[in-house]
Amino acid sequence: MVFFFARLIHHGLRRDRETSEEWNKLQAVSSESAVKGLLEKLLPGCEIYANNYYRDPNSPGNYAENDLLVLYDDVLLVVEVKAAAFPPFPPICDYACYVDEYRKILEKADDQCQRVLRYYDSCEGDAVSFLDNSYKPKLTVHKRRIRDRYCKSVTVDNVNEFAAKLEKVGCLNAHRGTISIAIDDLDVYSRYFDSPLVFLHFLSQRKAAARSKTLALNDELDHLGFYIERNQYASAADELLAGLEDYDWVFFDNLRTDLDSFFNLYDMPSIRPEKPVQLLPELYTDILDCLVCTDAPGRVSIATYLLDFSEESRAEFCESVAAALKRAVDRKRRTHVSLLGNTPDSIRCSVCISVDGAFEADERGDRDYALCQIVGQNEPNRVLLSLTFGQDGRMMRVKADWLSADQITPEEQNRLLALWSEMAERRVEHALSERKIGRNEPCPCGSGKKYKKCHGR
Repeated sequence: MVFFFARLIHHGLRRDRETSEEWNKLQAVSSESAVKGLLEKLLPGCEIYANNYYRDPNSPGNYAENDLLVLYDDVLLVVEVKAAAFPPFPPICDYACYVDEYRKILEKADDQCQRVLRYYDSCEGDAVSFLDNSYKPKLTVHKRRIRDRYCKSVTVDNVNEFAAKLEKVGCLNAHRGTISIAIDDLDVYSRYFDSPLVFLHFLSQRKAAARSKTLALNDELDHLGFYIERNQYASAADELLAGLEDYDWVFFDNLRTDLDSFFNLYDMPSIRPEKPVQLLPELYTDILDCLVCTDAPGRVSIATYLLDFSEESRAEFCESVAAALKRAVDRKRRTHVSLLGNTPDSIRCSVCISVDGAFEADERGDRDYALCQIVGQNEPNRVLLSLTFGQDGRMMRVKADWLSADQITPEEQNRLLALWSEMAERRVEHALSERKIGRNEPCPCGSGKKYKKCHGR
């Protein structure tokens, strides 16, 4: 790649200041362009803006520059690219020089990312403005559109061993949450991830790992390997350390063996082993594919919500949808299924099933169905999924939305409560028609109370 060649000749130019400065400009443009291309591959259809200027929140009279801003649905990526090279001698020869270079490459990029977020947060109102190199308006980011933000520093030099555990490197002062990665590993990710929604879900877990005070990994691909194995892997160290007082953090190693085997033979498809992946149910894959194709606002948050499910919850979700689809076909009408819960961590999801050309979705009815769950169970919010299948059973369309208790007007409250009561009665009647309900069992109505203290009184 051009970056390795650049690293070799950089030192030969450093004495010639003008030539060196010109080279640095060309190197910066080349490296930023390469990172931009990889991000476009990972997030097809994203908006990428390069060389963005803004008022420095630490020095309002001055301007600061950001390398790349990436917008994809409701996600904002703040990216800084560092093309600096390490000294061509071992660290033992000049330890201080090596530390200084790490600070230039990793700590400085982290600080620049965090400075963009400080500027973002300091802007009053909804609009966050960025300027071009003439300090004229270039881009406005609307806060109401952004649900999640990621800081990402990308280095041309491969500083993998330090970047993978940036916040644990004692000689650096890095904020927790910035994801530091070498361009080589970003290239690996562009070859690995097929879905932008799965990549962004991994990024959410990678961000959580960067913020973890107890988790440490030695290689960037260890993060990916741990994600494949564990999904929400950032909490693994906390779970291991629970009850242990003499340990501060945990190293996990050798998590990338299968990934190494896959990429070692990546250019030889005939003998390349199968790509190691999280095993997703077919229904999940179909939903994610439809969400990407529809380009619908909020698709990332819905996908992240579903991908956060544990393996058992994913299986329960898919079984419930399959059973509801069978009922819909047998009864020749729309059906609904709800995953109910009363704790903050409960899965709160309503799914509405329709079959194309036979019985279509009723958007208002689907919305009322989900909202009455919020009212009846005093929930803060709930996901509404409207799934349309073809008559051959294949997924055709997906509509998804987050519904919130704040959206319910006082006028709607009584109507939705009455609807909830009707639904609760039908659930209990259906359960009683199949078996006797134990007095200490959860009430089938979904209230979360024991049957004896609810409909079993």
